[in-house]
Amino acid sequence: LKILESGDRWLSETPDVHASKSWGSAYPRLATWARCRSRDSRTEFFFACTHMDHVSAEARSGQARVLRDLVEQENSDSLPVILVGDFNDVPGSAPYKTLTSSLKDIWFDTHPHDAGEGTWHGFSGKAQKGRLDWILASPGVQAREAGILRNAYEGRYPSDHFPVKAVLEVG
Repeated sequence: LKILESGDRWLSETPDVHASKSWGSAYPRLATWARCRSRDSRTEFFFACTHMDHVSAEARSGQARVLRDLVEQENSDSLPVILVGDFNDVPGSAPYKTLTSSLKDIWFDTHPHDAGEGTWHGFSGKAQKGRLDWILASPGVQAREAGILRNAYEGRYPSDHFPVKAVLEVG
């Protein structure tokens, strides 16, 4: 991929203020975005990655609105969108509804009747709390596969969340 343009946005009421936080968020939270071009197909798309608050439901709702606005403002060319991250909330929640009003949950492209097992496990290897990690995309983006990686290395997990993955077709 070639990065054509990129930036960051703080998930707060003052998204241009470094390390700002709002709505009772435990920590400052950030989204990083990029306008990308495939070197092979020359297809362009808008990509963003985030990590939303783990404590406050109000913060996650506000952060979802900032993410929605980020996509609208920075993707003025209406490129296909891929938004990934640790959303610290489950499908059906208020932040999920805010973001899936214009984006689809890729999980359901390949698992249409399955909400998915949990992705948070607290380093235990046992899924809990539901699917908190999502891959969202514009309706035109197609998923060839999607899954949750549950690998441990020498009995240890690299994160308190299981990573999610997808193979996507853009364009």
